[in-house]
Amino acid sequence: SGTSGDEDASAVVVTKAGIAMYSDKLSATYDTAGAGAVAINTPESRIVYYPKTRLYNRIVSACVAPNGSDVAVGYAEGFIDIYVGILDLARSYVSSPDGNRTLANVIIRSVHWHAHSVASLAFLGSAAGGSGTAQGSTASSLSLLSGAEEAVLATWSLDRGTNRPVHTLPRLAKGGIVNIVANPYVPSNVDIAVYCTDNSLRLINGYNYSTKWRIQGLAEAPAEPAKSAL
Repeated sequence: SGTSGDEDASAVVVTKAGIAMYSDKLSATYDTAGAGAVAINTPESRIVYYPKTRLYNRIVSACVAPNGSDVAVGYAEGFIDIYVGILDLARSYVSSPDGNRTLANVIIRSVHWHAHSVASLAFLGSAAGGSGTAQGSTASSLSLLSGAEEAVLATWSLDRGTNRPVHTLPRLAKGGIVNIVANPYVPSNVDIAVYCTDNSLRLINGYNYSTKWRIQGLAEAPAEPAKSAL
């Protein structure tokens, strides 16, 4: 015996021309004995495309908010756009029987501080907060981290409505920021990992921005362990 339920699976692909969102309405049958999903059917699936707002700028980074609704994209020219509630609108678009084009109501917040290409983006904030729509934005409970060639970690508070970062942490490395990783799903753990082009990795406390530890000179591990000569 089993139980059935509907789940949404979404994927976001960033292209040179915009954002492509694949949304699947999964109908899964679960084994009550604890074996997990035993059968999955896909009665409807669809790819929704939303063009970028900056026609002559190149998208170089992106991240999905923990609320499962907002998407932030970074441009080579230093701009950042936050598409508020776009994934919720894409799901509504997919499930709409009359093809209602709800994506026309996407709210886009734009900020600009970086002088160079936005190499990495990461959200901080609670995954809770309801549905992100044009009427009720979930971006108000989120913060956004961004990094670029300046080696400055910028924090944006999306609930203040300002176009300037609320905090900047300069001189993280001799090279620019390559990647920012944070776990927004664990409120008690707001540590931020930052990797830079000078081959350094730093763990930063998200509360006071102090450095917990720093490693420099990381070496690439071989694909296979070296065999002993013995």
